[in-house]
Amino acid sequence: MYENYMNYNFNIAVTAEYFKVSEAYLYQFFKEAAGTTFSNYIEDIRIKHACEVLQQESDIDIKEIATRVGYSSDASFRRAFKRSMGTVPSEYRNALRT
Repeated sequence: MYENYMNYNFNIAVTAEYFKVSEAYLYQFFKEAAGTTFSNYIEDIRIKHACEVLQQESDIDIKEIATRVGYSSDASFRRAFKRSMGTVPSEYRNALRT
């Protein structure tokens, strides 16, 4: 998962196909094993990586960060970031600078 999270096409369907199991089986198995859904787990990985990038590379555009961490659009990245962190990426970055 840590090797593929940056691919915006990485999802439970692709993973189920790779392991040759049904999506329903993988969903249930993953939820029981990880305590969260597959999509929430991937989102958490992506947002944590985005936070690292925002901390280390303060001059990179938000659209570039969205692409780097596996979002097909910066709008979906901004929504996910706000849902997870309670603020938008630009405000998070600005808070780090002060």
